[in-house]
Amino acid sequence: GSALQAILQEGGESGKTQLQTMYREWAFFQNTINNAQMSLAKADIGIATLYATLVEDAGLRERIFGIIKDEYDRTCQCIFEIAGQSTLLENEPVLQKSIQLRNPYVDPLNYIQVDMIRRLRELNKAPLPSGEGQGVGDTSAADAIRAVIELTINGVSGGIKNTG
Repeated sequence: GSALQAILQEGGESGKTQLQTMYREWAFFQNTINNAQMSLAKADIGIATLYATLVEDAGLRERIFGIIKDEYDRTCQCIFEIAGQSTLLENEPVLQKSIQLRNPYVDPLNYIQVDMIRRLRELNKAPLPSGEGQGVGDTSAADAIRAVIELTINGVSGGIKNTG
């Protein structure tokens, strides 16, 4: 997004025209932009915000997630300008609809995963059975939580047809 924005801003109207021409006439560039659209459409800033809550340092969380969200928004806006669209995957309505239909089925797995990560972290903060230091006090509980996390990873990646 930042690179495209630099061309759009610094190149003025000629930069915009060049990128639009490249999108229409150069298959490699068009595929690159379309693949970016697909990844952006599969991304969910609301879900990403949920994962960001796992970062305990609020300042760090806001700074880093702010950069990610700004880049996401910037990239979407640049793609809309280059491709002449107002929504992601506007030129691929079947794929757009497919992603919209499957996300509600994948979202609960993300919620479960965040909760399990939180629980595992809390277990890791618990005192050892001997009462000394920090560590996983109940290894069977930790193993069960890890198993659920692994299942949610597989479910999310299978559901969105990417690594998740």
